[in-house]
Amino acid sequence: VGGGVDVGTGPDGIEGTGDEHHLAPFDRPELEIAGNGAGGGAANASAVLEARGESSSSRVSNVNIASIAVYKQFAGQYPASTSKNVAVAFTNASYSSLQNALLGVRADGAPPQNDEDSVGTGTRVAGSDHVSIRRTYSAYAEVYSIYLDHAASTNNITISDVEAEHSGYATQISWGDNIAIYNTANTTVKWVYSHDAQTSNSNAVAYAGAGIEVWYGVQNTAITENLLENNKYHGIVFGEDGHGGDNKQITVLHNVIRNNNGPGILLAVKDSYEVSISENAIYDNEGSGIDIDANSSTSENGDGVTPNDGSLSDDEPNKGHDYPIFILAGLDGGNLHVEGYVGKASQHLSGTFTIEV
Repeated sequence: VGGGVDVGTGPDGIEGTGDEHHLAPFDRPELEIAGNGAGGGAANASAVLEARGESSSSRVSNVNIASIAVYKQFAGQYPASTSKNVAVAFTNASYSSLQNALLGVRADGAPPQNDEDSVGTGTRVAGSDHVSIRRTYSAYAEVYSIYLDHAASTNNITISDVEAEHSGYATQISWGDNIAIYNTANTTVKWVYSHDAQTSNSNAVAYAGAGIEVWYGVQNTAITENLLENNKYHGIVFGEDGHGGDNKQITVLHNVIRNNNGPGILLAVKDSYEVSISENAIYDNEGSGIDIDANSSTSENGDGVTPNDGSLSDDEPNKGHDYPIFILAGLDGGNLHVEGYVGKASQHLSGTFTIEV
């Protein structure tokens, strides 16, 4: 099921050179669970399968869920919310994992026949530490394929060798992303193929429909060597203002981000800074490759190119950093020689900058 694609640029930062990670197709499990009726359709029903501790200070540990398929909703729980209708949940868990799973589809890979056959969210992680999600295919979730819950912080989460597609599937729900990274620290998203978020939903709001959404105070996190394509709006979007702490100390490295219907990467609000974006292949997106939105508009297309002003501002994402201006380029022997500045002609930014050409 799924897979069969190369993801990321590989360690050299150049797409198509043969060092990319290959995401193999996902094995079909022998065990299939239909979530219909789980929890009796109770209003507080949470997940088909859940590893749950009593609290963040009394966590359940060493729970490993593997080799299963989970599809279909709870009875009486449609449309879904992000905390209900979940296929697999880790709540107050530590040193636990999900692997070799198909979520939102049948064990043979067959997609849902209608909205009610899909799951609300594929995997939800809340109040947990050292949880890994590996070799998992998650598709056609009504809201999120993978959701790190903003309501209870997580730490040391690994999402690797995963395919997430067509989240935000239900037309009754206007938001949804393939992977929602909220309120977490020391988290890694690597070797992920995230595509077609909300493309089957004409009711999507502007700040949804992303391959990866980063929001609610994410810190010390790496998004590296992923393929993000064909999403409703963004490849990666950095949050909406006024919802939690700052997004900072985040590395976006060696990703391929293409054919999205908005910017490849959108930094939408001033609370996102110290975001390093380096050695990615970003092309053929409807909006800018990288959009630092000076207006915090949360528009699906950002605000386009922001003119350089020769200054940094705490009121803009990544401090409103200016782009480089080249005034001279030529070959010096076998070397490319360029000259220019960062800022505007009358006011250059001072400092040391890394310019990738």
